[in-house]
Amino acid sequence: STEQAENVVSITLILAALSTIAGVPLNAAFGRRFVIMAAALLYTCGSAIVACSVGINSLLLGRAVLGVGVGLASGTVPMYLAEMAPAEWR
Repeated sequence: STEQAENVVSITLILAALSTIAGVPLNAAFGRRFVIMAAALLYTCGSAIVACSVGINSLLLGRAVLGVGVGLASGTVPMYLAEMAPAEWR
């Protein structure tokens, strides 16, 4: 249905926005490399859940996990790249 399609799309966006905010204290506590690796693991797990989903609930779960991965990566990777760039490039 249309409502289910809206939920599948929006759950990823909502959790991405929330996990971007939650990523700030995680970066401070565990470091950027750890958070990037956690985001990659969440991408992998979320993709596997979506690929194996047999109903709307498992599809929503997979998209939720993907959303958290997207949010963590979106807030962390740009900072990490800026820190790793040579000083003359910044």
